[in-house]
Amino acid sequence: MNKTLFRGLLLTAALALTGTANAFSTGFGEILVLDGLQIDGAQPVTFTFDKTDPREVALELKWDFTYSAGGDSGLSWASELGITVVAPDGSSWNLGTDGNWCNPCDFNFGYPDAPGVVGSGGSLDLGGLFYGLGVWEIIIGESFDDAGIDGQFLQGVIGINKAIVPVPAAVWLFVSGLMGLGAMRRRNA
Repeated sequence: MNKTLFRGLLLTAALALTGTANAFSTGFGEILVLDGLQIDGAQPVTFTFDKTDPREVALELKWDFTYSAGGDSGLSWASELGITVVAPDGSSWNLGTDGNWCNPCDFNFGYPDAPGVVGSGGSLDLGGLFYGLGVWEIIIGESFDDAGIDGQFLQGVIGINKAIVPVPAAVWLFVSGLMGLGAMRRRNA
């Protein structure tokens, strides 16, 4: 094997491996900051974000928050807090205390039937599926309406961890490198 061909093969392999390493990038595409958000059991709050890149996959739903239940009346229970996430294809996931917001919940907070300050942090696997273009909804509410505001988030975030999966750039790079090497070999022969 001549030196030019060997160098070409090494360069092609290095570029292909570099492309493979960068072919799957992750990060929070959409984050909702909950700090100060007040919840009224009479009317859930719905937040939306558009998913505009058809290459996106949803990996997980992540959250970390502190919530104060009791509200204006002092009667609201922590167990009444609930969060529903709806994907563009209609798939949905429920976070809450079993028997209140959802039964059963995809993630059970296990909050008490009492007022007070509660918190939760965690994640829920969304399967890494393509959910298509469209609107994601995050619906936050309480399962029972006590007079006025039922509770307030003291701090927190909820978001969708997603990944961009590009057209296999590494494969294209590898094939084009081999084609170039073949052309070089024919020219040198």
